[in-house]
Amino acid sequence: MQCNRAAPLLHRLADGELDRLSAWRVRRHLARCQSCAWRVEEIGALRTAIRTALPHHRASPAFAARIAAALPREKPPAAAPMRWRLPAAGFGISGALAGVALTLLVQTGLQERADETIGRAAIASHTEAMTTGHRIDIPTSDRHVVKPWLSARLDVSPPVVDLASEGFPLIGGRLDRIGGHQAGVVVYQRREHVIDLYAWNAGSAPDKAARAETRQGFNTISWRQGGMELVAVSDIPATELAEFVALALAGS
Repeated sequence: MQCNRAAPLLHRLADGELDRLSAWRVRRHLARCQSCAWRVEEIGALRTAIRTALPHHRASPAFAARIAAALPREKPPAAAPMRWRLPAAGFGISGALAGVALTLLVQTGLQERADETIGRAAIASHTEAMTTGHRIDIPTSDRHVVKPWLSARLDVSPPVVDLASEGFPLIGGRLDRIGGHQAGVVVYQRREHVIDLYAWNAGSAPDKAARAETRQGFNTISWRQGGMELVAVSDIPATELAEFVALALAGS
């Protein structure tokens, strides 16, 4: 994040109005930019001075009552009459087909929103792990240690593949929660970047093709396979994350 993008967010950061991901990105910028960090200190000092030095006046109950009485009162909208129309006999089949098409559209929309929710949850969990320092519970590059450690604590056995020769070394694993599910996280590295591969039980849901998303500087790829929901998330380029997922699928 550059100063021109961070500056408009400094007041919102001081007010606690930023979401967790945006706040993390601004704080990461502040750790590297002394100018913006000083600006945040100035904002905090000004707010403290205003709270402590300026007098505060509370409106009297009579004044508040007059204001409330002067406000217009909204009337509830009248309920629209329900109209029923029976379809003509000749349109029975087309009506049924339209109903099926509508059902499919609704189901597709619901699935897309569910996928987006999973992607957002993975990014939030990933950034929280990066900011809190809880990146790894079991630090090791040995997949024969990571896989049984995770499997013993979950009702699934996450895929753990040795990809060091491909430029994605395994660095450990941890337990986490994503979208209300307990998940195993297999942690890889790409240069100075971290890749989290989440896996949790999908029950009897059918397999699902991979879906890629880019959101707020992070890339995610989610898919469902063999009774597991899987999501890979990182801030590496989308092409590199796709390469990682392809290698992980091929080696699992």
